[in-house]
Amino acid sequence: MARRLRRLAFLLVPVLLAGLAALVATSRSHLTDRRDAVDREWEPLRAPLSTRYEHLSEATAAAVESGGEREILTELTDTLERWQRLQRSEDRRPGTEVVVANELEGLARRLRATTDASPRLSADEALLASLTAFETAAPPEDLVEAYNDAVLGYEESRTSLPRRWVAGLLGFGSRPALVPPSPAPS
Repeated sequence: MARRLRRLAFLLVPVLLAGLAALVATSRSHLTDRRDAVDREWEPLRAPLSTRYEHLSEATAAAVESGGEREILTELTDTLERWQRLQRSEDRRPGTEVVVANELEGLARRLRATTDASPRLSADEALLASLTAFETAAPPEDLVEAYNDAVLGYEESRTSLPRRWVAGLLGFGSRPALVPPSPAPS
């Protein structure tokens, strides 16, 4: 009986190792393809988002000039500088860019709320014009949707049961979706 178990183990171990190697090889290829699709869909979003954040930078400068330093303005200035550094970098990382873009979108919403709540800021024509330019410079919805769809496909592949541990082992990290920019107020 022990002899049979050893023979069975001797036969099963190579089969299991071969199956494991095949799973790693096919998973790596599939995950790489999905991650590359996310990166390809991000590429056309860079230019419209850069334009959008130039307007946000103008709005931030106008708000600083009009209302002095506030926590939101400091955060916006720092985050806009991070975005600009990422855009100048030779080693662009879409996942990092999306995180910063999402932070900027949230900070822009806060700036709009702060402006609307402040009599001094809401009377500043330069600030209002820059905010309007920012809000109307949203990237095309179809590009945002295509990127987010690619992220969803990648994340589903990355977290599926057979590939989950392979993704972790091979360093296929999460990719964030882009928070859709708020439409311009009517």
